[in-house]
Amino acid sequence: MSIRSDMFSRMPAFRPAARRLFAGFSLDDFDPVLSIVFICLLSLGIVMVASSSISVADRNFGNPFYYLERQLVFVAIGLFAAMMVFKIRLVQWEKSGMSLLMFALFLLVLVLLPGIGKTVNGSTRWLPLGVFNL
Repeated sequence: MSIRSDMFSRMPAFRPAARRLFAGFSLDDFDPVLSIVFICLLSLGIVMVASSSISVADRNFGNPFYYLERQLVFVAIGLFAAMMVFKIRLVQWEKSGMSLLMFALFLLVLVLLPGIGKTVNGSTRWLPLGVFNL
């Protein structure tokens, strides 16, 4: 029995959803060195956010782990988005390269339009999207 098929066998309620999410992935698709570096950098970032924000979060929100919890939520969202992006074949990325470039340039110009771009510390470089800025 492979690792991939046994990964979620102990969680029967999540088995169908997990199989759909991980369909098409195998351990051969991942570069071990890149994966280790990725996990180390992600862990280091989480530790840095946690250690540097405990007193500020406790003072401002009454919860010393407020920023850590928020960071973990965004890490989970980012990992889920990365898994969805990894499912797109390289040929599709190559075909849509020029469209993605034009979209990126559009976003760069959009920031400069009055009333749309958000100014932080004297620099207008952000697009407000409700919960977070892009």
